[in-house]
Amino acid sequence: MTNGESFNELIRANAAAPSDETEEYRRFNNQFSMITMNFMIACAYLASFILYDEVAASKILSYFPLLNERSSFLLDRDISSYMSFAATVGSIFVTAPLTIAIFARGYWITVVVPRKCRRVSPATFLSMAFSFLVSSILVAIAFIHVPTTYDPRWPGMAFILFWPVFPA
Repeated sequence: MTNGESFNELIRANAAAPSDETEEYRRFNNQFSMITMNFMIACAYLASFILYDEVAASKILSYFPLLNERSSFLLDRDISSYMSFAATVGSIFVTAPLTIAIFARGYWITVVVPRKCRRVSPATFLSMAFSFLVSSILVAIAFIHVPTTYDPRWPGMAFILFWPVFPA
């Protein structure tokens, strides 16, 4: 076994809320993951169609100054992508707390109440840190990164997701 394989096994074995903690939780998590992903994507597309107004998009993005450079980049190149970016950010801001609350309730009912929680170890914190790092990098690429080059013939090739792909 290589060091990479043993690290991956360590991360999986000590994950916070592992998917196989209980059978009920596994079933809940499988369904919840698919429903949540589709729900959030649908909300982002719906918001893209409802909030098709530059003023509304600017208002939404004004609450997230960290996204200013990315939103300005999109505004300068493609107004539809700018508005879908704003709609996606707004829909995530609204739907994320709801999905987190539902997930927490599902975990509570399927794992905590039956007293089936796995022990937390120092490796659990390593697992959480690794997951947070990977998630942060993906969010930064999708929402914060501003490319230094741009070819209008190939908009999606510059780490930028333009409408209609952005909400997904």
